Amino acid sequence: MKNPLRTSIVTLSLALPLLGSVASAQTTSSSPSSPSSPSTTVAQPATTKPVLQQIITSSNAAVSAKFRTTELASVPSTPAGTAWSVISTDASLSEFAALVKATGLEGLFSKPDSAWTYVLPTNDAFKVFDQAQVARLKDARFKEQASLIVRQQVLTGRVVFADFVRRLPTGVPGVTVPASQPNRVDSAVTESGKTVSVQATVVRTQNSENRFRIVLDGKGMIEIADFPVSNGVIHTIETLQIPSQLGSLTDIVGRR
Repeated sequence: MKNPLRTSIVTLSLALPLLGSVASAQTTSSSPSSPSSPSTTVAQPATTKPVLQQIITSSNAAVSAKFRTTELASVPSTPAGTAWSVISTDASLSEFAALVKATGLEGLFSKPDSAWTYVLPTNDAFKVFDQAQVARLKDARFKEQASLIVRQQVLTGRVVFADFVRRLPTGVPGVTVPASQPNRVDSAVTESGKTVSVQATVVRTQNSENRFRIVLDGKGMIEIADFPVSNGVIHTIETLQIPSQLGSLTDIVGRR
């Protein structure tokens, strides 16, 4: 079955012209702001929950996967409830949802204010591990370590795509720099207080298109950015972000 998040993105070339207005409306992680309306909207049936499965499908998904670039989500005009309402109902986030439940940290993703950025690992992020180890991570014996991993996925402040790529580089279409916010985001702070690096680079495709790659803490690429929720914004990432002090998953739960 296709990962609905990987097949549910819009082309960056179409979205880039809209970034100027997004960048001027957003603040960096050090200055949280209220969520603004998304630049691209998709009408949702009144009886359908606007979770990530309903993001419009893009014909450019294969290009994104090949060049490992970050894409903008095409999203409903109204935020889809809290981050937890999305995590708990989206099939492609079921592994992370189970980890959150095991730690009892559902409330971390249901905070009432909007000053949060949720970087969520999809199920594909868990597939690279030994599945017996993934299962043990949810055991009560490892609740403290699992809680640190869950908290690593939450950044303070509302940081959006335009904040990551601002000023990369001069001449890239659609990226403007508000005079009051001249610098791009080079680091972010997790909910647990750890500072993580952010690397944004330009990828030149074989069709001479400029696309962006955003890597968090040197450990994983953000795949889909800017899905709005009532308490912040969601990005999805290809890698489970394990805090460096914990080492590897094997270090946490052992080999057997």
